[in-house]
Amino acid sequence: MHLRLLVVLAALPLAGCFLMGPQLDIYVGGPLSRAVADFGPPQQNYRISGSVSAFVWHEREDWVEPARSEAETRIDEEEGTEHTTYKHTPPTYRSSRCRKVLLAERVVPRPRHFNDWRVVGFQPEKCQRSAQPAAAPFPYGNGYGYGGYGYGRMSYPGW
Repeated sequence: MHLRLLVVLAALPLAGCFLMGPQLDIYVGGPLSRAVADFGPPQQNYRISGSVSAFVWHEREDWVEPARSEAETRIDEEEGTEHTTYKHTPPTYRSSRCRKVLLAERVVPRPRHFNDWRVVGFQPEKCQRSAQPAAAPFPYGNGYGYGGYGYGRMSYPGW
């Protein structure tokens, strides 16, 4: 049971962009407005040739994998003692950055709406993933001058 759960949890970060939305090939041949309905307006667009432009969406996902602690107790029946070992995994910040690019052709001479573009191709989705351990706990106070034990100032990537 525990092994299956760990395998599933380990596979989730690898899924990344595959869980973020539909595949891009379903938009080819249709109006660009279908992709805009799914992803929102594109963040960037570039003219490739006279009538073809590239429309770019950037997706960012950040999450924290919580700390895990495990304890294993072994009983030595001959000596009548117990031995407990502890394993602690600190929290980890993970992030995924993906870029989607659709190539669209003008349907009318001066397009004013996303319906005026027809998707003619796409570039394979590009994703980058990163992970970094959380900050170590401050032994005296929380980093802001307050007493007690705590994790103190946490730095969040991208903030």
